[in-house]
Formats: sequence, structure tokens, C-alpha cells
Amino acid sequence: MKVDQLIIYILYSCTFISLAFIPKEKLRDASIIFLFQQAVTWFAGILAVGLNLVEYPVRELAKVNGTSFLYEFFLFPVVTIFFCIYYPRASKRWKNLYIQVHLAQDSLCLKLLLFILPISLNT
Repeated sequence: MKVDQLIIYILYSCTFISLAFIPKEKLRDASIIFLFQQAVTWFAGILAVGLNLVEYPVRELAKVNGTSFLYEFFLFPVVTIFFCIYYPRASKRWKNLYIQVHLAQDSLCLKLLLFILPISLNT
């Protein structure tokens, strides 16, 4: 098994396992957040790939689409669910830190680590 596939399988399993940590009383909100975020990331991902702003060398559905199915439809929407559900309501300092961590997660660095680094490990 290649390192690329191993990383993708680990990310899929972590994503599905993390769904178990959504509180039952917030499940309705989480499903709405998940669906809306999928729609936004799908459009933004297609646009970014179409304008050659980002390239995914490891893709699950390479013949169908130029985007990463894992990132656009599972990983980023699940991270957004946890951002919205566990958003701190108390102090402004914690809110600023929370937002900065979330923005850092969405940066291009994460995409580079998840999808370009495995390619460079195989060469």
C-alpha cells in the first residue's frame, strides 16, 4: 500500500470517527452545517481548480473531477461543524484564538501537507 493511500484512509477513518463526538442535541444543526458547507466548498473547489490556483495530485475520483473528494466533501465540512458547535461564547480572547486556529486550518498549508507531501515522499 502506498503512503498516499494510507494517509487518505486514515483521514477518512478519523473523519467518520469524529462524527460520533457530535452531541445528540446538536445533530440537526450539524447536518444543516454539513450540507451547506459541502455546497460552498464544492463550488469554491471547482473554481480554484478551474483557475489553476490549486492542484490535487492525489484524488479519489481523478477522472470525474479535479478536486479532492475527501477534503471538499468530508474533511472541511466536519471541521466546520466542530467550529460552529463548540464556538466559545465566553471571552473575546478565546474567540479570537479559536478563529485564528480555524483560519490556519483552512490555509493552503493544510492542503499542501495532506495532498502534496505524500507525493514527494514516494519520489
